[in-house]
Amino acid sequence: MLSVVGLCAASTASATPVDSDYFYASTVPEQEDELQLHALLLNVDANHTDKAVIFIAQGNLNNAIAELDYTLVRFPNHPRALTLLGSVAKLAHRPTLPIAYYERALSLYPQYALTHAQYGEYLSQIGRVDEAIAQLKTAIEMDRTLVVAYVWLSEAYSKTGRRELAQQAAEQARQLGYQPRRKVTSP
Repeated sequence: MLSVVGLCAASTASATPVDSDYFYASTVPEQEDELQLHALLLNVDANHTDKAVIFIAQGNLNNAIAELDYTLVRFPNHPRALTLLGSVAKLAHRPTLPIAYYERALSLYPQYALTHAQYGEYLSQIGRVDEAIAQLKTAIEMDRTLVVAYVWLSEAYSKTGRRELAQQAAEQARQLGYQPRRKVTSP
């Protein structure tokens, strides 16, 4: 399987743009170049990201990774593709696979708090909790209203046994409107 760098180099020769900003492409297009980029995003989602979900359901993890790679080469900060890649990587027992993708997304588009938060959450899931906390704090500094960053930060702090900090982050999430799911208990 090609690496991210290898695929990026191979993709640059094609007519399909690479390294496009997902958040910019997902906005309502007003100009011709925006319309083309938006159409490309819709096409990539329909023909690659959505196909990856089907492959995951079938247990075909290598094809799912290939489809997600295609998406992430073109839209490195694609939130759904990054999340799916994390899930597939864990299922495929390749937990470090998404790290290069997150690092690339953040090197190209460091301005998005959501990408920092997603990376932090993933790092926490794979046991790199101190790095996770740093990413989640960055996300919160960038956007103090990003509820999910507080939720994930609370979970990361809990993993380290820092209950007071976990409770503070959870309280901040609740103040921003987060309502945790209640556990259903049997009668």
